[in-house]
Amino acid sequence: MKLKIFITLLFALILVFGSYEVKALDGDTNEDITPSPSEQFNPSSGSGSGVTNEGGSVSNSHGNFDISRGTSFDITPSGIRLSHVNHAKIKNKKNGKTAKISNAKNVFIDKDGGITADSADLFEYEKFSVTNVKNLEYTAEEERIEFTEGTNIRTDKDLFQKLKDATFKYENQELTNLKFIFPEKTTYKITNPLSFNLNKVTDTTYRLDTDNDGLSDDFEKLNGLDMNHPDTDSDELTDYEEIMLYPTNPLKADTYTTDTLTSDKELIEQLKADPTILGDIITELGLENNIARDSDGDGISDINEYRYNMDYKRADKDADGFSDGYELTKAMDINSADEEIYVILEECTDCFITIEGEIYSKIEADIVLEPTEENKITFTLTKANLNLGSNFIKSLITNKNLPAVIEIKKISQGYNITTTNEKQIIFSRDSIETLEGNTISHSVGKDVQFHFSN
Repeated sequence: MKLKIFITLLFALILVFGSYEVKALDGDTNEDITPSPSEQFNPSSGSGSGVTNEGGSVSNSHGNFDISRGTSFDITPSGIRLSHVNHAKIKNKKNGKTAKISNAKNVFIDKDGGITADSADLFEYEKFSVTNVKNLEYTAEEERIEFTEGTNIRTDKDLFQKLKDATFKYENQELTNLKFIFPEKTTYKITNPLSFNLNKVTDTTYRLDTDNDGLSDDFEKLNGLDMNHPDTDSDELTDYEEIMLYPTNPLKADTYTTDTLTSDKELIEQLKADPTILGDIITELGLENNIARDSDGDGISDINEYRYNMDYKRADKDADGFSDGYELTKAMDINSADEEIYVILEECTDCFITIEGEIYSKIEADIVLEPTEENKITFTLTKANLNLGSNFIKSLITNKNLPAVIEIKKISQGYNITTTNEKQIIFSRDSIETLEGNTISHSVGKDVQFHFSN
């Protein structure tokens, strides 16, 4: 017998990003549950193609997918091609790390966990993310991400608002190479991994989570939760589960007092067996087979995004590279882009490298940070300026139309700089030098401020 629930949501979640109306879920349904297309995605022969009969969550050896009805697919031993993916989580077969892609068109996932897509709203891999990406190619075995266009590109430390023809290469989830073309005249500031003073820089997105429940202390304070206890109402559902996954109130052990159940824990067990007891909204959202489905992969279930009046098909509302779920748990603003990831706590002369470019300027950087090797960054610049430090006086533009190579090598008390096809000005505490030539090598102290132009 179906449980009829008369639901009036008593919990109005106060989110730092604005006052969201929490919608009520009511009604009942006797509609039959439509089977999922799991059989289509797991053919006994190992290969198959067609069009999905129904939408929903599907898993096979290539990954976990949320798809819509009418999605065309082609499965072969080398991979799976899909005409559209609402959201997918794909495991890198080499290192076990997960890549995520949302609202993507013409997607191919290969047997190693690599992904190509004509376009996607959001792509994430560990510390990297990019929004509004075109012609994405993620090679899992090499941890290499390439695309022709993208916005709000975030590494673990830096933000690039817009790039063209970009490549980001990782090794063991650490960035080792990047290259891109400037689509417009702009300046980018990136964290200097060689800096002597990185302890003076702090991550502005870091939030303390005392009880390690996945919700920051800032969020819990704003919403009246106990930041020292992962289950504020002691109903055996964590605060995180009740905020992010299930339509229950983390401040009440029995959210819906008008039903015959005695606790939210008991309710969720029933919902997992038969989500349709919540009524027509389950059919409307297509949650007959999974009450906690997350179509856009932002960490917030579809049903809770509906309750919070959010878009459950869009992972990053403000397109700033942080998913809505990430911003929610950190008490960040989902309605406006958070551009600065890092801020300087004290004066730091070498914490950042600034790159100035015009349209079609090209940048490439190879980063070596191995204990057994020399720590260095090698930049190749075309029609761009590079600054290390601050308080620059001026720059000189070389007349040569050749790419300039700048190697910045960290030494015990400073840096050794080697340049080719470059005109440079070096500012030290004691002097200003202008150097020009095919290859120049110069050592400077760790408090140096200098500028290169090409």
